[in-house]
Amino acid sequence: QVGLWKKNVLHSHDESTNRTVGVWSTIGGYNTHFDYGNLLQFGMGWLPTKKKNPTIVYSSWLNDGMPQQFYGSHCRKMGAISFENATPYAREVSKFFDAGNLQLILSGHQPHGDHPTPINMSRGTDEGKVNARFILPCDTSYSGDAHWMCSGSGEKRNSHGRGNSVSGRGDTAVCEVLIDQNVDDGSISSTISHGKLSDGTRYESINLFDADKDPDAALIGTLLDRDDFVFEGSVRDDSGEEMDWWIKNKLSDGRFLVSSGKGYDVFNSIAEKKHSST
Repeated sequence: QVGLWKKNVLHSHDESTNRTVGVWSTIGGYNTHFDYGNLLQFGMGWLPTKKKNPTIVYSSWLNDGMPQQFYGSHCRKMGAISFENATPYAREVSKFFDAGNLQLILSGHQPHGDHPTPINMSRGTDEGKVNARFILPCDTSYSGDAHWMCSGSGEKRNSHGRGNSVSGRGDTAVCEVLIDQNVDDGSISSTISHGKLSDGTRYESINLFDADKDPDAALIGTLLDRDDFVFEGSVRDDSGEEMDWWIKNKLSDGRFLVSSGKGYDVFNSIAEKKHSST
């Protein structure tokens, strides 16, 4: 069916006299008078009637605001060290990485604050090193809606809001992901992000693929262990239970950008590793 839709679009493009005036997005749905409308609708999560659209295009790595399918309640960490405790879903995704000899999967959807949300699929090697592999959803729409968790002491952070932006990113937040790839063998040596967070803070991250030089890189894209970190500000606790927090990145100043989500709400904080007592 998808192939047929594609042929119809190509045919209509060749027939210059058969051009439809208007914009499909003002109508939506399948079987409209727009030849390309079916392909566009196939990539959408919902129909104009607000019913879910059965599509393989529109998907998400998140459940209820967090990558819950990659970790279970029994497993408070994931990544190279504790992958044997990961969920069946994470195991299947890991097999996909293996089959394609992949290092990095980049995607859009689903929006999750003002910074991409790495998901760590790294594996340890027999030589004791880290075979770094990541999923990197980079949809930063609605960055201006991020909530910053801050206490009454110290620097108080606030999102600058949506401003005049149509995407909801606001007039402040911006992120660029830079990837260094070998043009001969396709291997990736570096992936960093830099930009400005929704509170106006400028930042640059460490290299995701540098765990052998900086062991903290192995923590990026994993569930935060509260025993190992201290938050810059207070942590919201509406349910009486501890919220899960995700380590989005380690910044060049040594601190960590961490995030939590519930539905479409995204909560940010800055955390530091606790210093071990001697």
